[in-house]
Amino acid sequence: MANFTFLDQNGSNLIANAIPYNWNSVTKLNVTRNSAPWIYSNYPEGIAENSALTENGYYINQQRIKGEAEIFFSHRNDTYKELRFRIHIFNCSASAVTVKRTNIGFTSGWGKADVAVRQYFSGDNKTFTLASGASNWLTDEYKIAARTTGSPLGLPFSGMVRLEASNDIIVTEYAYHAGVNFTGNEENFEYNGSQEYTGLGTGNFITFNHKLNNSDQTKVSALKLKPYIYTINHDQSARSNTNEIVPIKLVGTNLTADINSPTLSLRNLGNWCAHNYHIIKFTNDTNAQATIYEYISSNEGAGNTQVINRGGIIKSASLTSDTGKKQWRWCKLILNAGESYEFDFQQILASYGESASMMKWSLE
Repeated sequence: MANFTFLDQNGSNLIANAIPYNWNSVTKLNVTRNSAPWIYSNYPEGIAENSALTENGYYINQQRIKGEAEIFFSHRNDTYKELRFRIHIFNCSASAVTVKRTNIGFTSGWGKADVAVRQYFSGDNKTFTLASGASNWLTDEYKIAARTTGSPLGLPFSGMVRLEASNDIIVTEYAYHAGVNFTGNEENFEYNGSQEYTGLGTGNFITFNHKLNNSDQTKVSALKLKPYIYTINHDQSARSNTNEIVPIKLVGTNLTADINSPTLSLRNLGNWCAHNYHIIKFTNDTNAQATIYEYISSNEGAGNTQVINRGGIIKSASLTSDTGKKQWRWCKLILNAGESYEFDFQQILASYGESASMMKWSLE
């Protein structure tokens, strides 16, 4: 009988080097995205000292949504004051609206990118009933410590929220210092042409159906010839999978960040904290027992943080130069001769790191 093991992120399962590859050996996949709104906020990545954003109560992002949606935000407190961050919901419909918050995660500080994803998967149900024209805070007020004197950068913070709205609502994200009052008439913080983006995308759940894409490469006889290697979250159109990277319509502009954009400054996308759902089936079409491992690493080895949810069990690994480990061997599958095994898992690239990653299945 097949034996699957979800490997811990320690010891011999963490490897110093990134996955070795050449582009002739990498398989390009066709993936599908759902149609749910993705409220995406990464501009400004560093919220600067004396910024109009914090002093005058401008909002970071504001979107009108309905139905299921997800929020991702990732910024840095580069001010020398404690920064506050909070998400607001407003019922712009003509009748009462029910808003269900089903999952939420938040983290602040270096080396903690996986915390927001882990919290998200723990779930956090809360229901808001809003009369027409009524509003409420979707999240607690998060507090991010001030940047210390002499530090080149402030503390990063990021989060994920999943919600369902029975009718149209307006979702607004605010970053502010204590004492700022909101009137409901704020304007968006003006985009300056940087390579960080804030706006709205379509699709936050991306399905990699390997059974449809690569039925031959998941056979043991094929793995004997070469490993099965593919990218995830790659920010170059020639190397990303078809339909994978979510374009972001930038708030307050007529611009769209897209890896296929003719404008270079609008191509820096990487699906941070999108849900990558993998369905895969391996078949041992040989006469001997086979052992298969999967590895994950950042593309060039610069480093990132990977989180994997396998059947409700969450494990993560920080793959950086700081830790000296850039590759995680995260699962082991043993198949007897003639045996097949199908399984699924969800993989999320946590914020702050390099976007482009590699996954490799190999026979050992």
